[in-house]
Amino acid sequence: MRCPKCHHEWETKTRSIPQNKRTWSVVVPVCREILSQKAGYPLTKEQTWDVLKSAFLGTIDTPLGPVPAESKNKTTAEFAELNHRIEAHFRREFGAVFPDDPEMVEESW
Repeated sequence: MRCPKCHHEWETKTRSIPQNKRTWSVVVPVCREILSQKAGYPLTKEQTWDVLKSAFLGTIDTPLGPVPAESKNKTTAEFAELNHRIEAHFRREFGAVFPDDPEMVEESW
């Protein structure tokens, strides 16, 4: 979006469908496998995403305790940065491999 007066551009678009597909078909499953192994029991995709959001976005205090911060309102750039940070951490700490093959993303979605 561009300001009509000063022509400054800023991004307002929320995460894209391809970003969301890759997150749920590549990033979360790879992290889920590692986190489940570390926990000693299987985590669901949703539990894995909550763990990742808590670790990389922080938490929000509620009367019943902390909950993961939301990612759904992130811009495409912010969501890309979030996934980059998650992948970099899991590559560095656990030797994780995140496939980049678009067919793999489409097949598992």
